[in-house]
Amino acid sequence: MRKLFYFFIQFLALTNFCYSRETVLFIDTNSNELEIEKARTAARAAGKTFISYPDEGEMFSSERATELLETMSFSTLILSGHDGGGHFSGDNGGIGSGDIRRAMANNPQAREATRHVMLLGCNTSNPGQVLNWQTIFPNLDLVSGYDGTGPSQNTLSGLTYIEQMLTRESEFLEFDNERDLENMLKGIPYIFNLEAGIYVRKRECRDGQLDENAFIFRPLTQTGENRFTELNISECSAILDRFRREELSTYMEYYNGEKDPSSPEGKSEMRRIYNSFHQNAHCFDLINQDTYSDDHGFPSWQTVLSLRFWDETQSNIAEYYEEELNHTFSTLRSAVENPDFFDNVLERKRDKQRRDLEGLTYIKNNLAETRASLVELRDQAANAYIRLESLYGEYDQSYEALFRGIYSQLSERDQELLQSAMSLNSDNLWGVRSEEEVRSVIVSILIDSGMEDSQIATTLDNFSGELSRFASVAVAQNEAESLFQNQYKYERAIEVIDSGELEDNIDWRIDSLNQTLQESTSAGDIQKIASLKKSINEVIPAGFDAEAYGRMSRQEISEFSHKLSGIQSQVVNQLNDFTVARELGIDPLKRFVDEVSFQMNKDYIPFSWHEEHDEIEAPGFGGTHDTWEHEFAGINEEPDDSENDKMSNDPLVLAEIIYGNF
Repeated sequence: MRKLFYFFIQFLALTNFCYSRETVLFIDTNSNELEIEKARTAARAAGKTFISYPDEGEMFSSERATELLETMSFSTLILSGHDGGGHFSGDNGGIGSGDIRRAMANNPQAREATRHVMLLGCNTSNPGQVLNWQTIFPNLDLVSGYDGTGPSQNTLSGLTYIEQMLTRESEFLEFDNERDLENMLKGIPYIFNLEAGIYVRKRECRDGQLDENAFIFRPLTQTGENRFTELNISECSAILDRFRREELSTYMEYYNGEKDPSSPEGKSEMRRIYNSFHQNAHCFDLINQDTYSDDHGFPSWQTVLSLRFWDETQSNIAEYYEEELNHTFSTLRSAVENPDFFDNVLERKRDKQRRDLEGLTYIKNNLAETRASLVELRDQAANAYIRLESLYGEYDQSYEALFRGIYSQLSERDQELLQSAMSLNSDNLWGVRSEEEVRSVIVSILIDSGMEDSQIATTLDNFSGELSRFASVAVAQNEAESLFQNQYKYERAIEVIDSGELEDNIDWRIDSLNQTLQESTSAGDIQKIASLKKSINEVIPAGFDAEAYGRMSRQEISEFSHKLSGIQSQVVNQLNDFTVARELGIDPLKRFVDEVSFQMNKDYIPFSWHEEHDEIEAPGFGGTHDTWEHEFAGINEEPDDSENDKMSNDPLVLAEIIYGNF
């Protein structure tokens, strides 16, 4: 009996792939009624149930599409839209293979029953995509789609292809040999006029073992051979070598900005490279595995995609960050057009010179006392370094204890909001100088997490001990870090004093500062400001806005970043003021441009950003609006003058004066 039961279970395992519920599910992101109608007619002619989403007049929702995938029984899945690495999107919205994979985890019956996936988008049925979809649907034996570019909507050849692949689905799933495949292929009208791609797998149970053979039809990569061939990856070495030899140098010219990917020639060449990359994606994937571990220098799929659709991606980036970018550009323009801005900068410079004069005079009259106080601070800094290791551990433990308690009392949704608020505000805890400042930051985190005032008050009362412990550690850590970070200033100041350099030159330096302060604004300063304004005018001309930024080519973006670096250098080197670049917005703007350029080469840009959409989803790179609102928060605000309010005989101020003047 036990043996009989064993064979029964084995029989079910070997024949499970034959089971299907004869239902076709069509998910449309493109609003193509003719495609849907052709598929409906063909499915019903084959005796299958047909369900499409969304229905006419219904708004597309990725959540609703996922819900259907999780709850429906189907054996054939059709996806229609613009494809990019398994993500389909169009006028209606989008859904990706990752969404479908998660849905199938909750619908094992459909996952096991699905034997045919029809992918109506460009570059959907090359070997890389086939392998991807088979990890979602283990019994997938037929993939029909496009190895290259799909036809325009509603073309006769494309609609006929849909019809034939559905009405003849059972023939493809039950073929006997390659000759059967050739005959079926010839029976599909217009098939050789399309950049179609068809994958088919035959599985048979022989002597208790599952025997399978896989074939693929790829006319784009089989010059002069309109037929099925066996699918294998042994050709990958030759494909990679050919790409390196024939395509890589051209690609690098666009990547480095030497050529413009948005020009007519660039669009054509990047389309060719993109198609080549997509058709052989399974080979490029192997580069990250041991098979081709010695191969380096190949582009990522994401980089190729971004260059292929540069105009659309750059435009969508500018649109998503329109408010932040326009705020920055207008700040730069107002600095150029408002004479008071740079007058204030020069006044700050003179304030610093007055402080230096006062400090140098004090040092000259109290040299021994100054040296003694610097030595004391140097030794404290050395001890602070020793203390920091234990303080870092105490900080992490007390921070975790505080928020672990708060976290445990929240719902799952509120926990997510709290985590987001903690991430956004965590940097504000660096530099706190009192327990009250720490408490203020914690309150900000709780407010940003959505807590009401009464809930915040209760939370602070309930965790007052944990908060007090964390605050004391945070203040102690920041004090120790401040000491340690300034250690080199103390050491340098002591070195200048001990070498005799200070005594030899201090009178000359005091006289020089006195003379400078007695003069009005120098001609040199006026010239430097004029040069800086000219540079800003060149980079951000009048009328420049986010839309203009969105029209920039890759080369122009590279030059834009380089010019921003030049303005940063002018501000620091000519005006000797480290706060101006921040006030102008140059620093955060430069970081934004460089971060976006860097992340465009990674896997963090939503695929929908490569098309034009009314609604653009939040990116996974470089931060969302909240991140850059935080980054740009200091633009156009008065600088913090608290450092200038320190007494000129403060040991740290004296160390900085010596460090800056000698």
